[in-house]
Amino acid sequence: MVSRKEKESGKLKASCKQDCFSLDSSIDTDFSRPTIYDWAMLDFEGWFAGYQMNFDTAKSKLSQNNFPLGYEATDFQLHTHMNNGTEFGGSIYQKTNETIETSINLMWTTSSDDSH
Repeated sequence: MVSRKEKESGKLKASCKQDCFSLDSSIDTDFSRPTIYDWAMLDFEGWFAGYQMNFDTAKSKLSQNNFPLGYEATDFQLHTHMNNGTEFGGSIYQKTNETIETSINLMWTTSSDDSH
């Protein structure tokens, strides 16, 4: 017997993974406000791109909306991302030899004129 004050919840999850792509979806089934979490990634010859979203069914809106894009080689990496259309970032990494590695990270938000 469940008290009326207790919340019932659960989670449903499904995923699919192949050599060049991955998909994942889960639903947090808190009956007062279920949330849907989805993401997808594509990967081909060092390039990758993805999308991640959360949908709040109680508010009927996206609570997260994120895109990564990048490239990876054995001695070089480039990563970029956009989170919710308000935060943008990227990084460049290079291994020049066995003892020297360099990287640069940048971040910018639309709510501020400052970059990080």
